[in-house]
Amino acid sequence: MSSILVIDAGNTRLKWGIAKQHGWSSLGSVDNDKIGALRITQWKKLSRPTRVIGTNVTGESGRSRIEAQIAHWHIKAEWLQAGANACGVKNSYRAPNSLGADRWAAVIAARQRLLLATPQTPPPCLVMTVGTTITINALSSDGIFLGGAIIPGIMSMRSILAASTSALTLHLSVGHYADFPQSTADAIFSGAVDAIQGAVQSWRKRLAAKEQTAEENIHMILTGGDSALLRPYLSEHATIAKHLVLEGIMTMTLGQRQNDIQNDLFPDAINPYIVFD
Repeated sequence: MSSILVIDAGNTRLKWGIAKQHGWSSLGSVDNDKIGALRITQWKKLSRPTRVIGTNVTGESGRSRIEAQIAHWHIKAEWLQAGANACGVKNSYRAPNSLGADRWAAVIAARQRLLLATPQTPPPCLVMTVGTTITINALSSDGIFLGGAIIPGIMSMRSILAASTSALTLHLSVGHYADFPQSTADAIFSGAVDAIQGAVQSWRKRLAAKEQTAEENIHMILTGGDSALLRPYLSEHATIAKHLVLEGIMTMTLGQRQNDIQNDLFPDAINPYIVFD
């Protein structure tokens, strides 16, 4: 393996990394409106990768813009999709390939993290992607993706209110959380956080009941651009994993090469693409 350009094309930002045999050599991100300049900015000094592999939730137009940035390397991008099973995780979706590939990659990376930390008894886990949208994904202790929820992110909730309520506009400041908000901006922000907290608490209780364990035994992993914004308002202990989707993409990619993983790439069962901050 020489190098692989790994791409996570999200709703707002594109995250990327260069994966080499012993881990990441570089990591970066860019707002989606700047994707068209990647070739002459962040990717200007990159050597030609062996492969380009990624997930994309930006649709056909976004995919075309990304592929235009790698055309000079004469490499065809490989876009991953969710499946029924991968890397020890079973997908419970009725139509497995309808699950977003980024969510699938995040769950797979979360499972890898749990196995590295507690290989004998990995705990059940809520895997949250926190950005334009928030996904809450339930992962059982035995590696089954049970399903999940999708709700608007904090900023999306503000936008929805501004679009549907004439008295509210995005000209308001973002606001701050308060137990008893005393301004409209604080009321909007606090309401969004309360809604997300309620969803998280509901899923935590639900997963604990499913797994027949105490709620405090449910682990939580956050990823996405608004993870640090949301984390202080969650009463539950949560780990932030900034590159979780990229980690999952590489785990999926190399999971197809079991001999390389066991003999060369993952000595002593350590996955070099899992980045612990």
